[in-house]
Amino acid sequence: MSDVPTELLIAIVTSTVAAVASIVVAVINMKSNQDVKSYRRKREEKEALKSELDIGIARILLLNNYEEACRKGFYSVKERDVYHSLYEAYKEAGGNGVIDDIAEKIVTLPTYLESDKHLRESESVIDEY
Repeated sequence: MSDVPTELLIAIVTSTVAAVASIVVAVINMKSNQDVKSYRRKREEKEALKSELDIGIARILLLNNYEEACRKGFYSVKERDVYHSLYEAYKEAGGNGVIDDIAEKIVTLPTYLESDKHLRESESVIDEY
């Protein structure tokens, strides 16, 4: 071993340590990238589930609003505005189906301002629905 110059041994050890360090860093980066990908995938799955839940909740609210308006025979201007805003958000989120038919039907109901309660109580059109 005395035949090998010290400088050569230092060079071999240094390059070996550098190579091992590079491999360790590469493994850590690979693991880190896998963790990031896993996190992103889980986040995307969670967002998709949240979107499905939002659509389901909006569907229930729209159906309940429609049933209540039909029961009353009218809906207020404020209720109409809220209904249409929720309906647009529902459609934009990917909702479809029965709610489209309901949206077409609900616009046929008479609307009233909240301040016109006395008119709602006296009109016979309410009893026709």
